[in-house]
Amino acid sequence: MTDLSAFYGPNAGYVLDLYDQYLANPAAVEPELRAFFTDFTPPNLNGTTTVLPASAPAKPGVDIKAVVGAASLAEAIRDWGHLAAQLDPLGSPPIGAPELDPGFHGLTEDTLAALPVEAIPTDVSANAANAAEVIRNLRHIYGGQIGYDFDQVQIAAERAWLREAVEHGRFNQPLSTEQKHRLLKRLTEVEGFERFLHQTYAGQKRFSVEGTDILVPMLDVIIRDSATAGVREVVIGMAHRGRLNVMAHVFEKPYAAILAAFEGGKGKATAATDTSSDNGITGDVKYHLGAK
Repeated sequence: MTDLSAFYGPNAGYVLDLYDQYLANPAAVEPELRAFFTDFTPPNLNGTTTVLPASAPAKPGVDIKAVVGAASLAEAIRDWGHLAAQLDPLGSPPIGAPELDPGFHGLTEDTLAALPVEAIPTDVSANAANAAEVIRNLRHIYGGQIGYDFDQVQIAAERAWLREAVEHGRFNQPLSTEQKHRLLKRLTEVEGFERFLHQTYAGQKRFSVEGTDILVPMLDVIIRDSATAGVREVVIGMAHRGRLNVMAHVFEKPYAAILAAFEGGKGKATAATDTSSDNGITGDVKYHLGAK
C-alpha cells in the first residue's frame, strides 16, 4: 500500500512518523500497526515508491515536517483562500493572509515540488504531478471569484460532501453562450428594476438587492430543478434585502402592484382586478404582505 489518501491532513504525517518508529523497532508499535506496515511502502520525496527489502528495510526519505506543513497549508487555503481573490477590476492587490504563504508552514516551493501528491490527500490531486501542483489547484479553487463557507456545518458527512463537490468543480461549471445570454438578461432585469426604484422613489424605505443580484437567477435554478424533481409548492422566507426583486421576478408579482405600494392610494385603482396587489396598504416597507 502506498496511497495515503485514506488519512486526512496531518494524519498522513502522523502515519509516516509511526512508520519510522516501526522501521527502527517493530516492537515499538502496536500489533495492528505492525500488520498494517508489513505491506506499506510510503512515497519518497521524489514522488516514486520506495521498495523496501523484506529482510532489512531501508528508512524512507520522507520529510515528516514537510508533509505536515503541506497538509496545514492546504487547510489554510481552504479557510483563507478567499482573502487572496482578485476582486478589484482596477487591480488593487487582495489583502491576503500570512497563512497562505508556504513559508508560514516552514515550506518552500521547491519543498512542495519534491513532495508527492499523496502528501495532500484531496480530490484535486488526480492530475497533479506533485504537492506543489496540488497547492496551485487549491489556490485556483478557493482563491477564485466564488467563495465557499461550510465550516459551520456540524455533520461531518455533509462537510465532506460539500468539500468533494467544491474540489471537483461541481459549483463552477462552464456556461454555454445561450446560458450566458440568458443569465445576462435576467441580471439586467434585476438591475434595471433596482435602478428604476432608486431613481423614481429616492428616499423611500426599501432594501435593495444590490450586491446579491445573483439571488434571483439562483432561485430560478433551485425552483426549476425542484419542479423537475417533483416538488409542487415552494415557500420562501427571506431577509429584507432583495425581497422586492424576488417578488417581481421569481413570484412574478406585477410591477404595477409593487409600484402601487410606493404610490400609496394610487394603487387602489388596480387592486380591484389584481389579486396580487397590496390593496393600497403600504405599511412601513413595501413587501410585508409578500406575494403568492
